[in-house]
Amino acid sequence: MEASLNIFCFSLYLLVLLVGILGDGFIAGLLCSKWIRGRKLPPCDMILAGLGASRFLLLWVAMLNGIRAFIFSELYQYHIIFLFFGFLGVVLGLVSFWLAAGLSVFYCVKISTFTHPLFLWLKQRISGLVHWFLIGSMLASCVPIIPVIIGYHIISVQKIASGNSTKVEGTTFQSHYILIMTFIIFCVPFFLLLSSSIFLTVSLLRHLRAMQHHHLNLQDCGTKTHTRALATLASFLFFYVLYFVFLIFTSALNSPFDSPWLWLLQIVTYSGPICHAFLLMWSNPKIWGALEKGLQRVPACLTPCGTA
Repeated sequence: MEASLNIFCFSLYLLVLLVGILGDGFIAGLLCSKWIRGRKLPPCDMILAGLGASRFLLLWVAMLNGIRAFIFSELYQYHIIFLFFGFLGVVLGLVSFWLAAGLSVFYCVKISTFTHPLFLWLKQRISGLVHWFLIGSMLASCVPIIPVIIGYHIISVQKIASGNSTKVEGTTFQSHYILIMTFIIFCVPFFLLLSSSIFLTVSLLRHLRAMQHHHLNLQDCGTKTHTRALATLASFLFFYVLYFVFLIFTSALNSPFDSPWLWLLQIVTYSGPICHAFLLMWSNPKIWGALEKGLQRVPACLTPCGTA
């Protein structure tokens, strides 16, 4: 019974990742193709393209790592391949988190109406800083992984010297060191995303109250736009808070790969960025329009040649 449940949960895990791969792959493919053809992309779309590409690779790594772990559950947990995919997944997850935070900061600076001098300075220059932000996100994601690699190296040296079990030492390391490092390296971009989302929410609420104060109808187009923006922003924030909390929780969890609870937790963890991708598609008119055009062409492509 438990084996059947584990197979079902793992299959559901793969299905969820596949949906996310299709969504982020569409965003990355659409924007990167425009970037290559036109050799120029608006700053916001540049961040979106990087975010879609990083999450597309992250979900592929999670899928391949999950398949290997599910098939070789007893031998794979402390194998060098598992460690490599684990490090790669952390780097890609951190890149996507930094880019999501950067996207939130970009929206906050561009849309908010604060009059602080620093905020006004950022509003004028943020578009030109996007290239540097993309490079900085890569560096900020690769450098923190070095202490984790050093930690694994120290454990392997201690194992050789003491002769203790790799599994016991690996479990202790995962429960303490990985938890601390995951929290440290992810809390900075999470704080940026959280604070920029709060600032933007405050600004939108102020503007909405000002519109209501001037006796504008709640059915007014501008009011509807701000209400929709607030709902979208709240959804973005909810899904990334969910992702951050479960990412920290699963980093300290020492659950075997043949446990269905592990795959259910992984589903909840990755559902945050996956839902965020589809919300981005829905809230971006250019991406949503391209998706609708693509879906309209599907019936024509499926119609056999020579048929009406």
